[in-house]
Amino acid sequence: FIWPSGYFAKSDYNVDANGRLLNGREKALVTLEQLMHSNETKTYRHQLTGDDVTEKVLPYNEVLTFVEGIVGIVGICVRSSEIMHLLWALGIRSLLQRALPALGELPLFVHDPERGMRPVGRAAQSKVVHEFLQALHPHAAVADGTVGMPCMPIDTRLLELSVLEQIRFHGAYGLTQDALSSALQGLAMNEASDTSQESSSQLAIPQAEGQRQMLNLCPDAARTILAFGLHQAVLSDNSASAMSLLRLVAPVLFSATTVPNAALSLAGRAGTAPGQLVRSCSSDSRFSDELHRICSRSFSRGVLVAVGSLVALEDFASGRMLPRIVEACHQLEGWLDNSNSFVFRVGSWHELSHHSGAGHDAAFSAFVTKRAVGNRRQFHDELLELERLEEGRDLLHGMQHLRSLISHLHHPCLRLEILQHILGLDSRFDLSAVQAVANLALSIIAEPGSTLRAEDEPILPKDCRATSFLRLEAAACHMQGLVHPEVDAQCAGS
Repeated sequence: FIWPSGYFAKSDYNVDANGRLLNGREKALVTLEQLMHSNETKTYRHQLTGDDVTEKVLPYNEVLTFVEGIVGIVGICVRSSEIMHLLWALGIRSLLQRALPALGELPLFVHDPERGMRPVGRAAQSKVVHEFLQALHPHAAVADGTVGMPCMPIDTRLLELSVLEQIRFHGAYGLTQDALSSALQGLAMNEASDTSQESSSQLAIPQAEGQRQMLNLCPDAARTILAFGLHQAVLSDNSASAMSLLRLVAPVLFSATTVPNAALSLAGRAGTAPGQLVRSCSSDSRFSDELHRICSRSFSRGVLVAVGSLVALEDFASGRMLPRIVEACHQLEGWLDNSNSFVFRVGSWHELSHHSGAGHDAAFSAFVTKRAVGNRRQFHDELLELERLEEGRDLLHGMQHLRSLISHLHHPCLRLEILQHILGLDSRFDLSAVQAVANLALSIIAEPGSTLRAEDEPILPKDCRATSFLRLEAAACHMQGLVHPEVDAQCAGS
């Protein structure tokens, strides 16, 4: 089946399992000779206006034929040399390698109407990534240009890229799970000369083949990777890359007791060029301050949850959360001491409703009937337990208690503000976002290194009712070791 250039045949929906064309697609078919003539003359008929249009590059050609298995798939062709189009092609190649391993590494070609098919070798592919990174400005979100589709993660293991270039590229665009694991493994091997195995954290990294290798990183190196990668993910508003990096590296900091070691310093300090890291001794305090700065620059819900969960874990593990818990308990105790006064409770309701703009009748009745008193007294008692766990640096039970505490809140106002303050988060984190932060933080330490293995779920979703965009988006998540609902579901607090 051959359709004219620019015709939106959408054959995945309009051809049934028996090969019958649906919804008038048969009437639009053309011959191979007609299609070749259109490509030679660079002319096509606009589907809406019916006018003949001549352009430098035709929109697309849709051809559907029958092949069995991998027969007939010989390479990836792209009809543009633009950076974003070439990255898209590299991502599709990684998708095919993951979905059809027998294909191996498919060659990449640029189709030029005048010079024909030109191969794009590994050196040229590396240059594509380099030029993409060079186009990223220190304070800009992403490089110019887009294909209007999900960023398909790229396997960079065979490209000529440094580890830091790969981490930066992962934050800005996306690496496959295997490529990111391999890059971090390479960094761990470099650190091995300066850091003994006894003083390093060990994290099992799931491999595509189902094997598990041990990643040895000292805590300061892990902090550097997280700060460097998350900084770029925030600039690019890349929630999937932020989530995959967090799941892979954060357990190094929180799954074992480790001895700090000299390692790579945080990126982005004054006098440090973008992408450049220097060696020094990173401190927990500086890392926490850097995380708060990164969080303040986050703007999408997915990135907020990813960075916010790391902020909460770091502040709890370092003890920085303890003074805020004590302060919150004193605040609640002062309110409870005056709560027997009806006038005080009404005044408290008025102040809160005026501040939050949420003065509903139900909230007022809670203050009149003392239900608010009971809720805040229980909340105070739960904070005392959280304080005890924080004093003992019991991170696992602390996160478990925090998640349980949040799950019992329904329509909090003051309690939500207190939780935001305790966790070091701002007002952008509503109740569902705070709950998502607690869920993600707990999953990171309860299931360290838990990412989706290749054999756990097919790379392409089986639900054919989903749109092509959503199926590609799901595949992109799977290629980064994430189940598709994770990025959105974590943000929704599920």
